[in-house]
Amino acid sequence: MIKKELLWFLGTLGLSISLSALFFGWEGFSPDSLMDINIHDTYYVIPSQGILYSFSAFVVFLVYFVKSWVLKFENIPSNSILMLFTILLFLVFLLLNLSLLEKTNSSNLPDALLEHFNSIKENRNSWEFYEILDIILKTYQVFLLTVLVFTGFKTFKKVKANSRKSI
Repeated sequence: MIKKELLWFLGTLGLSISLSALFFGWEGFSPDSLMDINIHDTYYVIPSQGILYSFSAFVVFLVYFVKSWVLKFENIPSNSILMLFTILLFLVFLLLNLSLLEKTNSSNLPDALLEHFNSIKENRNSWEFYEILDIILKTYQVFLLTVLVFTGFKTFKKVKANSRKSI
């Protein structure tokens, strides 16, 4: 059973690395590579490892969520891996949401950026994008917490049932 779960995990990691290479290219795996994201008239330049790790965590979460759902949350190692990557993905969305909040509300920004965000606040259409993104991120966080609590409950029930059988 453990060998089968290890093969599943290694296969899922291989899938996530392959999909990352397909979507972002092999040069994204180099330590000094950067990725730029264009939102309206602003370019955000970020290290590509953060995007690759987040994408890989999402792929592993998705595979194990579907696997646990199909198995009706009866496989304890699968549930444990799902809970681990749910926490990891929750932290990724939390950090993303905090960085968005910091960028839109900080007075410690350079004058040019502060002026840019104030102009966004005046332009209602652009500001709605940030509000919608904030709502989407918080909705994902609530979903992930719900999955975490449900998976933890089902795993605890299964462990408790297994301990009763062994006595």
